[in-house]
Amino acid sequence: MIEHREYQVRLINDAMKAFDDGCKNVLIVSPCGSGKTLVSLQLLRQMQQKRKLRIGWVAMRHKLLQQAELENQRVGVKDITFLSMFEKHPPKCDVMVCDEGHHDSATSCALLHKRMKVEISLGLSGTPFRTDRVKLAFDKIISDYGVRFLIEKGYLCNFDQYVVPEFSPKVVADRLISEPERWGKSVVYMPTEAACQETDALLKRRGVASETIFGWHSHQQRDEIFTRFEQGQTQVLINIYLLSEGFDCPDLRSVFVRDANKLCTIQMSGRSLRKDPSDPTKTANIIQSEKAPFPYTRVTKARQQWHWLNSWHSVSHNERAEAAVKQALKMIATTKVTLPEYLLKKRAKDLRNSVLDP
Repeated sequence: MIEHREYQVRLINDAMKAFDDGCKNVLIVSPCGSGKTLVSLQLLRQMQQKRKLRIGWVAMRHKLLQQAELENQRVGVKDITFLSMFEKHPPKCDVMVCDEGHHDSATSCALLHKRMKVEISLGLSGTPFRTDRVKLAFDKIISDYGVRFLIEKGYLCNFDQYVVPEFSPKVVADRLISEPERWGKSVVYMPTEAACQETDALLKRRGVASETIFGWHSHQQRDEIFTRFEQGQTQVLINIYLLSEGFDCPDLRSVFVRDANKLCTIQMSGRSLRKDPSDPTKTANIIQSEKAPFPYTRVTKARQQWHWLNSWHSVSHNERAEAAVKQALKMIATTKVTLPEYLLKKRAKDLRNSVLDP
């Protein structure tokens, strides 16, 4: 029995209504970890109950296709094909689902639309915009709760933000090496392959179980790397951007996010916010540099914020200090103060002069 959260039910109903009203292109927007795949498969299943439909589920990452196919084993959508966005000979389909729908405007995806001769398009995305500012071609965009509300409702975990002076292999490696218990299972995003390899070498030199993963790795190599990370054999996984989409790891605790634009930052940071069934108290860690063009706290407020100045310094409110201040203010408000007589006379004289000579 699959239980749906209230916002998931609303997304399904709103999307179904849009298609019933004649929309041909619908985009469902919901944050990473909110269950977009489940929502979409349930929507497709309901659509197939009305009429026979051939489904083509398209994604750029092999991992995304694997996860969607695994999820469909629970849902049971029929006549569905999971295929790469770069497939040259796709089957004809009535409905095309574009996982990570901001790729829908890419040339490769446009070619699939033409070759598959689809009647209806359904896009899924947590970031409904593109860095190249190309407009997404959807007639209807459907959204519900954002990250802040999903955290408040307990559907995503809370997070602490850590700020380092700069984002370099040495700075990142030093922090990971000195405080492994603080970070736990971690993913590091570096700007170049060389920076990834340098970080990996620094960590390995100090006995940290780390690995790099790149787009040129074969599917089998990636699966083996993912398996070692998921099983805990690898503590730190280092990449450029590969793990920003289609990477679900509930016990991932920390993400070291390279300096990047809004789209990339949201995708990289969001990997850590998925709830961990084995640890209900999980709080994620998002680590960025003070030079980051888009701090993740622009999306939603962190539980606590820390800045590295030879040690971690809190830059957010301290609950104990706040409680002490409130108690002191309460004592001041309830304490009776008696002024000396000469001050009372001076105060009365000042008041009288202000009335006579305004």
